[in-house]
Amino acid sequence: MKVLVSRGSKGFTLAEVLVALFVLSFALLGMARMQMRSIDAYDHAGRMSHALALAQEIVERYQTDPNIAAPTNPESVSGFTRNWTRTDMVLAGGTVREVVVTVSWGTNKQVQLRSYVSP
Repeated sequence: MKVLVSRGSKGFTLAEVLVALFVLSFALLGMARMQMRSIDAYDHAGRMSHALALAQEIVERYQTDPNIAAPTNPESVSGFTRNWTRTDMVLAGGTVREVVVTVSWGTNKQVQLRSYVSP
């Protein structure tokens, strides 16, 4: 049994190689973009976690000493700006102090933590 092989079918044509490279380049660009977004999300999550820890620190201070005075100017802590307010609220059962801590960083990025502490 003879197998007939034509002379032009011994490999890939230039057009086939270019199409394959074109498809491969789009796949690699997509993966690179996905990696960049993943790195950005990781960075944002780390900053958000740090900001929440800074806010929680103020809330814990109020839980141990409810008479801490709120600052007149925002604090700057390791690249973050931290500000808080306290408001005394009279309820039927007594007085409750509302503490609102706002931690901001970068452009328009912030975390706000609200807690209620009995004085």
